[in-house]
Amino acid sequence: MAHNNWYNTNTYRSYPFLEGSVNQPPSGPLTLLNLPNEVIVDCGFVFTCRSGFSYENHRVFLKEIKRVSNNVFTFTFSNDIPNFSGYPLVFTRDYSVYSSSTSGGINYIIEYQQSDDYVFDLSTSNCNEPIWYGFLVTGKLESLLTLLPNVGDTITNTPDSTIVEPTLIQNNSQSYVTSINIANKDRTRATAPPGCPPITWPFPIGQTYVKKKCLGKKVCFVPGYNCDIKCYKNTIQCCAIKGSGLGEPCSEIPLFPNEVNVLSTLSSLSGAELCNSVLLSINGISARLFNFYNGGGVVITPKPAEHKVVINVNMHEGEKCYGSS
Repeated sequence: MAHNNWYNTNTYRSYPFLEGSVNQPPSGPLTLLNLPNEVIVDCGFVFTCRSGFSYENHRVFLKEIKRVSNNVFTFTFSNDIPNFSGYPLVFTRDYSVYSSSTSGGINYIIEYQQSDDYVFDLSTSNCNEPIWYGFLVTGKLESLLTLLPNVGDTITNTPDSTIVEPTLIQNNSQSYVTSINIANKDRTRATAPPGCPPITWPFPIGQTYVKKKCLGKKVCFVPGYNCDIKCYKNTIQCCAIKGSGLGEPCSEIPLFPNEVNVLSTLSSLSGAELCNSVLLSINGISARLFNFYNGGGVVITPKPAEHKVVINVNMHEGEKCYGSS
């Protein structure tokens, strides 16, 4: 952490701003180009993964200083990233606190802030980090009383004033994952053969079904049914490979919300009976395949459309009784 000797040195130079962007003699209306070196002695900023910041195209600057009350001043930092310039970092200084605790020296005040677009709300996609955050260290504030004599007075920047040194900016744009969303695309649908009319589905298709949003912290990836997970450099790749992971699923594939089976009233995708609805044994005897044969006085009637086999013992139809002449 910086010490007072470092801050003392910075009261006599333009740091943390680019040389020539502060402490210039007035030559017209007062702007931040005329801000004395002693007011701000250090600052630093971090742009997070989703910011889109680049050193080549963007910069950070002190946008304005405002006197909001007799003793309170605000320092507003902004950036020129498209769509994100509306999320400034605002630091507050109370001159009465500063002046009552200097004890003959400079009371350097450090404050940290983050952009106020950060809302951890699972109902939205904006569930990750703020766009940027940073800190500000102020030095001698007496000159602000003269530069901003009245409550409501503001000093604003010019295109060439109060530009923060690029070395004080840490750029983490697109460098790490902040959260994970889990969803399913619609399943593969049949298409009509050439020359045939398009297939009409009795429900919406092509939708994305979101299962979970904003998974963060420690997340473990485990290969599921017919799935393989591969890691390559900074990439995690999930591959669909038959028999991989947990192998073939033993249960029916469930339907999506609002999806209906066009072949059956059953809740499975295939429209077949579920495993707990299938005949597994007869009189305690289990088999992979049951063969039924007509005996004497017994009529067996298959009803495939109803998934039934009717066994009728009436002693009148079928073969004659055994032992008859």
